[in-house]
Amino acid sequence: MDDHELWPMIQTWLTTTGINILIALAILGVGILLAYAASRLITRLLSKSHLDESFVAFIATALRIGISVLAAITALAQLGIPTTSIITAFASCAVAIGLAMQSSLSNIAGGMFLLITRPILTGDFVEVDGRTGTVKKIDIVSTVFLTPDNSQIIIPNGQLINKTIINYSRENIRRLDLTFSVAYTADIAEAKKVLTSVLERDPRVLQDPAPTVAVNEQGSSAMIFAVRPWCKSADYLNLRFDLMEQVKLELDKAGIEIPYNKLDVYVTHEDGNND
Repeated sequence: MDDHELWPMIQTWLTTTGINILIALAILGVGILLAYAASRLITRLLSKSHLDESFVAFIATALRIGISVLAAITALAQLGIPTTSIITAFASCAVAIGLAMQSSLSNIAGGMFLLITRPILTGDFVEVDGRTGTVKKIDIVSTVFLTPDNSQIIIPNGQLINKTIINYSRENIRRLDLTFSVAYTADIAEAKKVLTSVLERDPRVLQDPAPTVAVNEQGSSAMIFAVRPWCKSADYLNLRFDLMEQVKLELDKAGIEIPYNKLDVYVTHEDGNND
């Protein structure tokens, strides 16, 4: 093949295939730039809403990947490569992966449910299956809790959405439910006065709703007082500890007995006498 025949072939290639390659690269490049721009835009817009940060990141990532894949398929089509077979192959792979990752997909669905409905948020103090902890992070697959003793609990979201969750942080105020035993020999009015005064002196105890102090039960060896003050959720644990201590000190100061179980032991000697 001489130069006179080669140059026309190169020109033909440049005006057909070469141009198609350049167009395909341009489509791919513009598509990737558009994907990142759309991802940043959706992140900025959703950040102004009340959606969780993890959900915003997931939506932004999914959008970026979706636009990038669409740009790649369009670029392949520009090159004359049949995209039908590629789409079919992608669909087949997606089905196979879906069947192999049913549990993971269940966790992803659970994560989306948690992030959209927001029954719990990062920083909430919750109880799950009898264990309490603070929500440290909500991912698309699992949720991480930090227990009061600084241990991490990681629960897959697919399991978490099927459990009973008690959220102690959702409301601004909570009620403390305490009980104190007082001897039957004590004056009810005086005992009630002491318990009420302890609540009145603590600024963390809310007066609206008003606290409750009342005889709740007549036990076998004591009267059981129900003490139910309201407080801010952030003060709950510290107030509980302090009230338990202050009530004991004030009842002792007032000479009011807190009964406790007693056990009488009799020793029988060989002569039949008892001690």
